[in-house]
Amino acid sequence: MNTKTTRKRLLDIAAVIAMQNTDIRLAYNEKDDSTDTNKDAAHFLKYKEKRVGRDIELYAFMAKMSSDISALVDFLDEVIIPLNLHDSIAAYAIEVWGIELLPEEHWEEWKDLFKKEE
Repeated sequence: MNTKTTRKRLLDIAAVIAMQNTDIRLAYNEKDDSTDTNKDAAHFLKYKEKRVGRDIELYAFMAKMSSDISALVDFLDEVIIPLNLHDSIAAYAIEVWGIELLPEEHWEEWKDLFKKEE
């Protein structure tokens, strides 16, 4: 997948997260812990005005340098799991995306990453 497509899909997922959670919003060009301008920052999620995860554009770049699946694992680990979004539309979108990318023999292991620990 190309970087623009990866970036768009991740931005769409981040937008869904923000639309479904009143404490979460999609920020752009802001400092990590305030609404002050930071031109070095791109799009990222904020939970109660604190940064969660990396810039979406950085995840897309990481996907280009390694693979989409590794960027999805990082997004899962840095955004979905810390925000406890296991049962969300965003988590499902990432799960389906991973299945599109992985060989069938890895699907069950991939799906296991989305199960909430008791």
